[in-house]
Amino acid sequence: MRHLLIDPFAGRQRLWIVFWLYWLAGRFIIERIIWSLSHDQASAIETTIYCTGIWAVYSCIALWRCAPNTDFRWLGYAARGIAVLNMVLVPVAFYLVITDQLGAAVD
Repeated sequence: MRHLLIDPFAGRQRLWIVFWLYWLAGRFIIERIIWSLSHDQASAIETTIYCTGIWAVYSCIALWRCAPNTDFRWLGYAARGIAVLNMVLVPVAFYLVITDQLGAAVD
């Protein structure tokens, strides 16, 4: 179990595994669990942003570090671009939740 979390973070995993299983599927699974346990839409959105934001930090670091572990160099550059874009959007989402500016869009 320890290797499932440490190897991608240390850059010792193939890029496709980190992208599909950690970055994309991991976020999707977290969202589905939160939405199935939530009672209302506003708390589900807020909780989803917090939990996927925390997961995004881990998965983006893993995505960045595993970017060279591919046979196609351009995929590594694309993965790093996705990681940078995601790390810019996560603080924006946190700001919108903390300042309650997201609530107007939900109502």
